[in-house]
Amino acid sequence: MANFLETLPSEADLKKWAPSDLRDWFRVIIPEVGRTIIPGNLEVTERFTSHRGHHFHKIPEVFIQLHGSNRIDTPGNTIAMYPGDALIMPRGVPHRESFSTGKQGFAHLVFTLNQDRIDFHMGVSSQEDRPRTGLISGAAMRHAPQCRGYLEDIISSRNGLSPLGDTGERALWQAACGMIHQALSMPETDSNNESPRITWVRHYIQNHISDSNLTVSSIASVMHCSADYLSHRFHTEVGQRFSAYLRQARLAFAQELLIEPELSVSEIAFASGFQSSSYFIRVYRQHFGVSPGKARKR
Repeated sequence: MANFLETLPSEADLKKWAPSDLRDWFRVIIPEVGRTIIPGNLEVTERFTSHRGHHFHKIPEVFIQLHGSNRIDTPGNTIAMYPGDALIMPRGVPHRESFSTGKQGFAHLVFTLNQDRIDFHMGVSSQEDRPRTGLISGAAMRHAPQCRGYLEDIISSRNGLSPLGDTGERALWQAACGMIHQALSMPETDSNNESPRITWVRHYIQNHISDSNLTVSSIASVMHCSADYLSHRFHTEVGQRFSAYLRQARLAFAQELLIEPELSVSEIAFASGFQSSSYFIRVYRQHFGVSPGKARKR
């Protein structure tokens, strides 16, 4: 913990960094994280559901607090995070954040392990404004699914489903950190023509798919660029309009949730970010040629 805090640059310095600086520093500090926090387990009927002002992610998300403090609210649970703390947010758990700046402002790192890469960004803020997404970076990670499995095992253990004890949980965390360190130590490659920012946008969509207000404008606001610019860049690099990509992502997530028997079609519609169940059913039928109810029975 002491080593972690000693390595923290000031919030002002963080704002001057380039993505490569964040990548290099993240590789060094990830094994030094202190307290690891996990919200209490929720039933399926409490996960993947909408709560006012809350959102959830389809894969686990990890917060690492750098400066200031962060309050994470989940149904029936409030967690306070301080510099050096890491929080593993389980998939599907509704949550919202509120922050408090310290003497050096506010900063935290957030990362997700996607199918074949790790993506992370830094939220920073001075005394007078809300946290904004600053640096965005990531790296190819061949073992990302295995690493994500370690996080899922820690979550299960912490919630008593498969107890590993403190030693076992810490060993899994260190193993996950080692895999992340290895991925970030590899030379960056240009395997495709997609920029890191557009890759981040695609994964941001996946991780905020339950937000019915998610639009190109809302993401552009987070990234501090214009909606027209982001829309153009997205279409150019992905080869698909943002609205069409978002609709397909919502439908794909809805298909995943249809295997959860505890969730109704209406709950799945809202969990996937559709503003009404009737609209969801109509769009689903147009895309797949069958209603979600009939698709579930197959």
